[in-house]
Amino acid sequence: MTATIQQFPLEPKNGFVALLTRFMALLVVVGGWAILLLFIAGMASQFTAAVLGLFILLFPVAFLWNIRRAYRGAAELHPDRLLVRTPAVTHSYPWQHIRQIEVIRIRDTGAMSRALYQVFGVNLDQRLVRLRLRRWLRQSLLRSRLGTDFIGIPAPGMKAVGLFLQDPDSFADAAVPYLQAAGSYRP
Repeated sequence: MTATIQQFPLEPKNGFVALLTRFMALLVVVGGWAILLLFIAGMASQFTAAVLGLFILLFPVAFLWNIRRAYRGAAELHPDRLLVRTPAVTHSYPWQHIRQIEVIRIRDTGAMSRALYQVFGVNLDQRLVRLRLRRWLRQSLLRSRLGTDFIGIPAPGMKAVGLFLQDPDSFADAAVPYLQAAGSYRP
């Protein structure tokens, strides 16, 4: 008998994507003006200004394209782990590595994050799921993979992960039995 795998779609139009989109727009405007001023002041040739201008325009487009790919997909509840599959990256968290799953609002994140979201005008009432981890988050060296169960580059201090889901409450309710089975449940 095979276990049914529950899937919960990610929210592609979330606060983090909005934050990065607005930041990149600011980068393009400020960078464009800086290049124009360097050119007018004679500190950059036409060629240099054109190359820098193309970089300032194309880098944010490529960056945002990849970020948007990272927020399309679904979180899957497997018997042994939580998998988040997107076209850009796969997250893998064994249930015993998850300390707590909670539904919060952006306003409930850390002070620096909250301030950054507020400065860029992102809705602080958007809900997300925060995974509190027992281990540091790691980035795989060979594949587009994040998680806690493989060898990779650790992100010191990264023991919490935010997931923007279309239905965060249903996800949290469905995940509780998996955490209980792994002995990781903390209400």
